[in-house]
Amino acid sequence: MNNVTLIGNLCRDFEMRQTQSGTSIASNTIAVKRDRKEADGSYASDFFDVYCFGTQADYAIKWLRKGDKVCIAGSVHIRDFTMKNGAKGRAVEVSVTSIENLSYKEDANQPTEQPAQQEQPSSDEPQPQGENLNDVDLSDDDLPF
Repeated sequence: MNNVTLIGNLCRDFEMRQTQSGTSIASNTIAVKRDRKEADGSYASDFFDVYCFGTQADYAIKWLRKGDKVCIAGSVHIRDFTMKNGAKGRAVEVSVTSIENLSYKEDANQPTEQPAQQEQPSSDEPQPQGENLNDVDLSDDDLPF
């Protein structure tokens, strides 16, 4: 079984490209903090290259930005390649099957501002639904614990 789930922060905005058949591909790197402290008291991070296709790629381009905390589920793929100088290399990448934004946004129903060179989404596209947690009125009696 080849499954991986990572929670970390995006290192940059997603980069978009398309296959010859028109399928969207979005790629990025996610920084995942290790759970053990180093000798100096800091936490080291691991960096994973990730990519997603189709609707997941469209979602990532529209809604996710550098620094966002995300939960990514997918599978690990190893790709061997030859560099221009003839040296062999190996890339370990995560093919994303599910991605969720864990960062709080003041207005979660609006996409983040798009860079000028990217097409703006049309207003008839579906947008994630959610409510602002600051507007929820709960008393201690409403909580199940």
